[in-house]
Amino acid sequence: MVQVSIWSACQDLGREFTASVTGWVNMWGNSAGALGPLFTAFLVGFGHSFTSAVTIVGLSGIAGIVLWLFVNPQNH
Repeated sequence: MVQVSIWSACQDLGREFTASVTGWVNMWGNSAGALGPLFTAFLVGFGHSFTSAVTIVGLSGIAGIVLWLFVNPQNH
């Protein structure tokens, strides 16, 4: 369900730069997908449990929700 809103936002906010915005979103998503397991393994090794890793993932999601509230496609 998230994929549809991401690509719609790229088109709506990117306007004439839709391809560039889509490329950047794709690059950062793939970077997070590659580094996420390494970061999780580091946190589990450091804290000896998944609590810190799950907490950071949850806080990242909440931060994304809050930041999304500030997106205004009407600003040019």
